[in-house]
Amino acid sequence: MQKPSRVLVLADGKTLAALTALRIVVGGVMAAHGFQKLMDPSHSVQGFTQMGLPAPEFMVYLAIAGELLGGLGLVVGLLTPIAAFGVACTMLVAVGWVHLKNGLFAANGGFEYPLILLMCALWFMAAGAGPYSLDALIRAARGSGRAEPKVHERAVSPVSAAYDTPDAITESGHESFPASDPPAHTRHL
Repeated sequence: MQKPSRVLVLADGKTLAALTALRIVVGGVMAAHGFQKLMDPSHSVQGFTQMGLPAPEFMVYLAIAGELLGGLGLVVGLLTPIAAFGVACTMLVAVGWVHLKNGLFAANGGFEYPLILLMCALWFMAAGAGPYSLDALIRAARGSGRAEPKVHERAVSPVSAAYDTPDAITESGHESFPASDPPAHTRHL
């Protein structure tokens, strides 16, 4: 029988507050960029044309949607995996089409900044918004109708999170997660 995968659960208040701050800051930065494009789409079309993006008129509006709507979704934690997907798509294009040829460093027009934003978006696609979000409020208001797994409240270190420790497994044999934010594949909105 194959052992279930382990998820390192960092559910203390400081970690949740830090992840919430990260979500809000990344969302705010992305929304600001999207709003900037929305205020002068013709300027953005010119820039996209100069960068060689195909169908620049269409791509500008996709970028606005990914950045502005995705960013606002991250700020408030609403439909977070979808919002983060919009941000991730936009940053993937920015890394691959615009910045990759310039190397890593932002000082040279490189991809380090959009790569960091892409990785943050991937995190929120997978992990969700956390308990301090509209997603969590909606889940709480709806009442999921299912029993939440027991959460073990102990400090988890990389050593104790080894594959053969049973600490992250509930009595039913399932992995435990913070009850306020189950993994993305089990969420019901």
